[in-house]
Amino acid sequence: MPRDEKRNGGLDPEHIRSLLQQHLVASTNGEVRIVDCRIANLRHRDGSRGTVQFDIRVEDLRSGAVHDHTVTGVTYGEQRTRRAWDAIRAERSVPLAANEALALLPFGFVPELDMLLQVFPHDHRIPGLAAVMQGLPSATKTAAIAQFGTGTWQLRDWRPQAMQYRAGMRAVVRLHVSAVDVATGQEADHVIYAKLYRDANQAERLWNTQVDLYERARAAGAKLALAKPIAYDRELQAIVTEEVPGHSLASALRQGHDVSETIRATAHALAVLHSLPGPLPTCRTGEDLTRLKEAAQILIDTYPGLGSTVSSIAHQVIVGLENVPCTLIHGDLKPAHVVIDGDRVSLIDFDLMGAADPVVDVAHLVAFLGDDRERSQITDVDVDGATRLFLDEYFSSVPATSRGRLPIHHAMTSLHRAVGLSRKRGSSGIDQVQAILDEAQAFLSGHLDDGVAPSFKRRITRQSS
Repeated sequence: MPRDEKRNGGLDPEHIRSLLQQHLVASTNGEVRIVDCRIANLRHRDGSRGTVQFDIRVEDLRSGAVHDHTVTGVTYGEQRTRRAWDAIRAERSVPLAANEALALLPFGFVPELDMLLQVFPHDHRIPGLAAVMQGLPSATKTAAIAQFGTGTWQLRDWRPQAMQYRAGMRAVVRLHVSAVDVATGQEADHVIYAKLYRDANQAERLWNTQVDLYERARAAGAKLALAKPIAYDRELQAIVTEEVPGHSLASALRQGHDVSETIRATAHALAVLHSLPGPLPTCRTGEDLTRLKEAAQILIDTYPGLGSTVSSIAHQVIVGLENVPCTLIHGDLKPAHVVIDGDRVSLIDFDLMGAADPVVDVAHLVAFLGDDRERSQITDVDVDGATRLFLDEYFSSVPATSRGRLPIHHAMTSLHRAVGLSRKRGSSGIDQVQAILDEAQAFLSGHLDDGVAPSFKRRITRQSS
């Protein structure tokens, strides 16, 4: 197989281009043509399931106009893709029609690849995405108007911008809304965000969680700020929030800003989150330790010769974490989820919020800062110094025993990294797995500074149920 096809999971872009032309282009008289196709992203969950993102260019041969579009190909396996395609056709009372501006059908199906095609913003699992990109449904429109305060406001314009999109899972849309008070002629602009979910129960649960968390954080004082939730749109399965002013810690690091005060403020805001009073969801630590035991058994089965080392690491992690206190945690703390506005620090994106050892958040941020791909984008900031400053400031605000658990979480991360490598390489990866296990042992023995990140960043927690 040629190198390019191997990198693209066996998919030849030119062959895909011809298939997209056949299954997505509404015109059959040759007036519209897909002239280019690039495989932008590929995610395989196993041999029969996965998603692939195609960036395509469509040319109107009559006018010469060219448009760029994103198409997601989804494969569910075991006839589920065909059933999804049949359901899409059955749900529509009229035949699938193309958007005139796109000259493309919103959905298609490629039998040869067992692949469902979805032209952004169409997504059969997030139907609200196309609705909000093409106009404001009533509940979101009402929420947008309410942000302008008292008066007789009418919307003049709204400009949607997709900020995040994960096919079949969730999407975030930024809405720049303009309005006029018809009584006074006053004009104003406002920005809100709509986060759309695949699962209605998840969306409503997260809405209730975020409302509660916002009120608790506001009562705690100025060190911790959160985006204000302003509406839940059941039609869209979307949470609508105010915009959080400022810039992300990620952008500050990449632009080479002096981040010392920002790092200090972030540490103290996180400590406030971890100390918020009120009821907690079910603690996740037991689930994490169960997953750790499962991971250890996979390694032992794959590399019997490493069994004693794996067992020793797993035992030390379990003993170190089985009786730790649980608090509220963010669950996905990284620089992109920290927003800075002067001396104000906001945390965003609480989809994975739950209850666990608070050091989980600390370990996740440290691992993120230590990742080679992240560090390659940071040129003028001492990341190691910033990491140690964050740790010193955070652990100065919490019980002294907390810091000793950070290397234990790093060791857990290393063990899961070894499992991921074993699944990719099998027995041929034993030398690399041994190196990762050596790293885990070094964390547990204190031979590595706690500010050193593990060799792989991973999300330790799962969504709360």
